[in-house]
Amino acid sequence: DKIVCIMVGLPARGKSYISRRLAPYVSFFYGAPAKVFNVGDYRRKIARTTSMADFFDSSNQAAMKARAQACEEALTDLKRWIGETPSQQQRLDQKLHQSGDFGSLAIFDATNSTQSRRAWLVEQLKDTGAKVIFIESVCRDERLVQQTILHAKESVGNHDYEGVDPAVAIADFEARIRHYEQWVDAKVSLAADGSPVPCRLWTSSLLRTRRTARHISTPVAFRNLDELYAGLCDGMTYEEIADNYPDEAEARGADKFQYRYPRGESYTDLIARLEPLAHELERSREPVVIVAHQAIHRVLFAYFMGMPREECIHVSIPLNTVIKITPTSNGCEE
Repeated sequence: DKIVCIMVGLPARGKSYISRRLAPYVSFFYGAPAKVFNVGDYRRKIARTTSMADFFDSSNQAAMKARAQACEEALTDLKRWIGETPSQQQRLDQKLHQSGDFGSLAIFDATNSTQSRRAWLVEQLKDTGAKVIFIESVCRDERLVQQTILHAKESVGNHDYEGVDPAVAIADFEARIRHYEQWVDAKVSLAADGSPVPCRLWTSSLLRTRRTARHISTPVAFRNLDELYAGLCDGMTYEEIADNYPDEAEARGADKFQYRYPRGESYTDLIARLEPLAHELERSREPVVIVAHQAIHRVLFAYFMGMPREECIHVSIPLNTVIKITPTSNGCEE
């Protein structure tokens, strides 16, 4: 099936962050094409000027026309892309492991805050034959909203507040939000208590990772984080594999990503095994420390850094090293 996800929510509520995490998740773990269509990007190209709060005032007719044009152009591109993109089934001419049954995923990233706008989008998408899913993002933590505004100001490609003082940018963006609140329910502010954020510790079920983490309290062991299983070759060095199973060594050298050890696993199997944990990581609100193995870290690093799944085999994971990955509104940073 082809799927269109339509984001809903006030500005600075994490819609773009969710969109930019969801698209690579589907592409990496399900091997399906996924693309984000951000209406704000189209609006910036059309306006060609810094869009301050008055641009989002419903009484500004010229701005309303430009915003409607941006929405229509983004939707036109989305419909063209989802119509031209081959489905997963059409791409199965290769013997690739595929998780799930995705066709393609398009994400329409905008506020879409009125019922009339959402009804119009559904009507416009009928001829694509795609399933439509609305995803609403709600955030009532004012401190987090302000952090999101600052991240948006610093985002690459977002020129709305380029060269603008952070305090001025926050005040203007809050004024922008008030314009949108005319059509949605009023928000309820909840103050953050400022208490320390707990950290989760995950290890594989293997003894060596549990020993590494023994000085940190309450680790949780997951078999999903166990090293790639080499089957009949488990415990052998690469030299021993070449001596005892030369055909297998040659096959692995020809295609390390798809190669599956005899009675063992391949990297594509590993990706399928890690998909539930990646889902849990995406929904976690606390920092997570993972003590695992090279192949595991290669896959997770490649996913979070937005790399194509086939490139995970080339990721360098040095020993005895802590790699910190931080999610941002534009993806993740090392």
